[in-house]
Amino acid sequence: MAFCGFAFQKAFISIQNIPASSVFVDNPPSSYGLIYGFSAVLVAVLALKVDAKRLRKLMLPSAVLLQIASIAVLCVAYLRPATWPIGLMLATSLIRACGVVFFSALWVDLYATLNPVRVAFLNAVSILLAEMLIYLVEMNPLNRIFVVAFALPLATGISYHLAANDSKNGIEEERPRAFPASAVFPFPIKVMAFIGACSFAYGVVSISTNAVLARHAAVIPALVVLVFVIINTKRFSISLLYRLAFPLMVCGFLLIALVPGAAQPLPSTMLYAGFASVEMLLLLMVCAISYSTEASALWLFGLLTAVQFFSRQAGDWLERAVGGGIVLVVIAVALIIITSLPIMTEKSLFTIWRAHASNDGDEDFIKVRLSSLASACALTDREVEVLYLLVQGRTNDDIAQNMFISTGTVKTHVYHIYQKLGVHTRKELMALIRGRT
Repeated sequence: MAFCGFAFQKAFISIQNIPASSVFVDNPPSSYGLIYGFSAVLVAVLALKVDAKRLRKLMLPSAVLLQIASIAVLCVAYLRPATWPIGLMLATSLIRACGVVFFSALWVDLYATLNPVRVAFLNAVSILLAEMLIYLVEMNPLNRIFVVAFALPLATGISYHLAANDSKNGIEEERPRAFPASAVFPFPIKVMAFIGACSFAYGVVSISTNAVLARHAAVIPALVVLVFVIINTKRFSISLLYRLAFPLMVCGFLLIALVPGAAQPLPSTMLYAGFASVEMLLLLMVCAISYSTEASALWLFGLLTAVQFFSRQAGDWLERAVGGGIVLVVIAVALIIITSLPIMTEKSLFTIWRAHASNDGDEDFIKVRLSSLASACALTDREVEVLYLLVQGRTNDDIAQNMFISTGTVKTHVYHIYQKLGVHTRKELMALIRGRT
């Protein structure tokens, strides 16, 4: 339950917008994504410059105080309505953005200590709990909403503290060593491009869709993921999210183009659900990479989130400059299709980071792992052949006969393979192939 405290943070993001839209003219709409994008860049830079443990200790109280401060400003604006200078409005929005991004980054960093399938389950549950809380709060008078908004950052901080302590006391799973320490892990360029394209496309039509009609559409991908995880945990794959986001967003765009009017419930719901799937994909991808490679989840989250917000901002600017139209819809759909094609090969993309919950005997999984290790550790073609036979359980003599080389040459190849992969025995080799320490 402590790990589901992420629900409080997700609920805060939506609940704070209720008083903001009622009592305070928020930052100019054209700067929304820009401010959040710079906040994400700040997280990425801090993750590179500051020790991870120290950074977490600094970010937790900062996130709580920033979120409370942002609500306090809204409360003042509610009690004493006035015209706010643009500079003060932007500063207030920056405080809100930093609070939200800092807390989200902390939770993703904590989730990255867990198996990706467990992360998918917890994230889906958190979304459902958050949407339930939002539904219960949003119909209340504004003064009650303020009370809840003030309480949520504290509840989020307490939940995070409890979850972090649970992780230290044994709930944290043993991280797999998917790559040797000397290896260079494959960066998710293709996934980043897909997230950027979907975010840009979402920004293009964010003005045309009806947020009121589709504000709880995030429950759709959350329910789908929850059902898939429960029914078939071993076969759950992150690819489910982009396979869900792709048709939802494309069909939503087509309906907006074909059905006139801004308040169409079906296309708005499809677009919001599709974009929620993209956000879940971002979170799970960061956690899967960090879980397998021990790369900084804070850095990865800051980088990918910055791409998301900057891309969405670019789409929003284009929408405002051009004024919408079928041409923008075509561009948005084309970008989604083009960037989705390279990631349709799920086995070669997601299994690399142990993001596919496959069983140990999956032949396809083993082949992909060997390929990714060979690339990351600069194995020669001959060493790859020997490695594949080693994984099959062949002895040195069997490998020599199979490859028509001497046993001494096989031993030399095995020595070089062990040296490059950082292992000493076949047992350690098999553990590395299967993504275990």
